[in-house]
Amino acid sequence: MPISPEARFITRCVREPDTLLPRELQQCVRAVGDWQTVAELAARHGVSGYVRQAITRDRLDVPVFVADGLRTAALAQIAHVARLNVALGQLSEAFSAARVPFILLKGPVLSQLVYREPTLRPYSDLDLNVREPDEAAAVQAILSVGLGEVPHGAEVERQTHAHHVHGGTAFHRVFLGPRGTPSEGVMVELHLDPLQMGLRTTHEGLRWERAQPLPSQPGVQMLSLEDQIIQLSVHVHKHGFNRLIWLKDIDLLVRRYGATLDWDAVKADAQAEGVEGSVWYTLWLASTVFLAPVPPGVLQMLAPTAPVRLLYRQVWPPEGVANLEGHMRRRAVQFLAADSWRGMLPNLVLMGRRRTRARAILSAVFRR
Repeated sequence: MPISPEARFITRCVREPDTLLPRELQQCVRAVGDWQTVAELAARHGVSGYVRQAITRDRLDVPVFVADGLRTAALAQIAHVARLNVALGQLSEAFSAARVPFILLKGPVLSQLVYREPTLRPYSDLDLNVREPDEAAAVQAILSVGLGEVPHGAEVERQTHAHHVHGGTAFHRVFLGPRGTPSEGVMVELHLDPLQMGLRTTHEGLRWERAQPLPSQPGVQMLSLEDQIIQLSVHVHKHGFNRLIWLKDIDLLVRRYGATLDWDAVKADAQAEGVEGSVWYTLWLASTVFLAPVPPGVLQMLAPTAPVRLLYRQVWPPEGVANLEGHMRRRAVQFLAADSWRGMLPNLVLMGRRRTRARAILSAVFRR
């Protein structure tokens, strides 16, 4: 699959400047034929801020409407993040009052942890992870700040058709701010585990033991760096690598902390959760798309068998990811117990914990 000039330009804008060749962006600009696509793709992939920054930094000659569109998209993202941050403060107080600890996931953490400019890391919702015994109290805390629960398809299906499945577990619950209120547009996802694989996790207690305070957010915890690598890799894999900013998260984590991470622990925990392939392929893609400096030997240590590696490249072609055309193939990653047995088979082949998955499939099929 050829890489379009538009996708190449966007990807080079998001790369770290010291990885670019001299005048590489100027050459990319000359090749672009559809600037409307550039603006739309950058917004869809959450990297409008990066593209706008590169245009300004390198004084690139682009159409005025593109610069205006990127500015509008970036400002809209900043305004939405501001609403989410207000809601996060309210939620933090409500959870503290209820004495419910929580782990904050993804965007709000990463914008502080690895991005030089937090505005370069937009996010559209808040993901909160709580312990299973705290679920009811957490729900009440969320409701107390004015958000309301809405049905989440995967969880509704699981409760209706597959609550009995051996080794299965709940998916996240979703809460939205009502229309016409200051919290309109605010979405909160409540998780009982950060991986959301559809199977009960094996290391949830250890994840909580390793959790760390989030700098500048009193009372808020984040996953350890090793657990961040695993959770973020699983998340972008489940979504078919369809947002460039999620690969950029991995790139920056590796650049800042890769030399000091306990990669043996990453391997052990990923293997225990059956997501070793997710971590391997995400790191490989980050090293390919962004030249992320993954330490020597890490990819070889994490790599699955040759047939599985080949299947990964067939199901999630690296050329498609580089062309900004990633597609969600959730059945190939996530165990969806309410699906047909044929729908449950792809992840049995492509993911780990195959014995657990096989038992879950049998219990789903024969106890419907």
